Amino acid sequence: MNQLKNNFTTILACSFFLLLFSCDSDEYPTENYMHLYINGYEWEAFQFQVTSTQNSNGEVEIAIIATAELNEAVIIGIQGFPDEIQSRTQEITSLANGDFLGYREEGNATGIETHSSFGCTTIDGSIFIDEYNTDEGYISGTFGGTVCSTGAQDVVTFSSGEFLRISLDQ
Repeated sequence: MNQLKNNFTTILACSFFLLLFSCDSDEYPTENYMHLYINGYEWEAFQFQVTSTQNSNGEVEIAIIATAELNEAVIIGIQGFPDEIQSRTQEITSLANGDFLGYREEGNATGIETHSSFGCTTIDGSIFIDEYNTDEGYISGTFGGTVCSTGAQDVVTFSSGEFLRISLDQ
């Protein structure tokens, strides 16, 4: 009887530890997900609007609008030739390269950004595309930078930004 009690206790303890270590609440989703820090506060989105078009010179223009509660949004614009988009870091320096970061304040009813990487006196930001898979229809990458409202007011900083397997067909 004592042996049965010890076996039961061992099985119960092992089951508890298996359950404890198999549930990792800090794990992020692996697709259709964006995570970043906005002015140091954690922010995430699961809702996306994506447009992907090809302009007259053959470059692809992709706009990702990630929306959270109260219509708050982070916007990423990427432009480049299809074979050059993946595995490149694009430093955001001017409107000429087509890459940009944007932000829409929560509660703003309009569909456009309230802040842009080009609203700042000093343009600062970068986007790195880890994966651009047109066959499976998704894009992943990392980003960070500063966006400002008109006249370089109300600076908003994005840090540790990542977007994971965002569907290009949204």
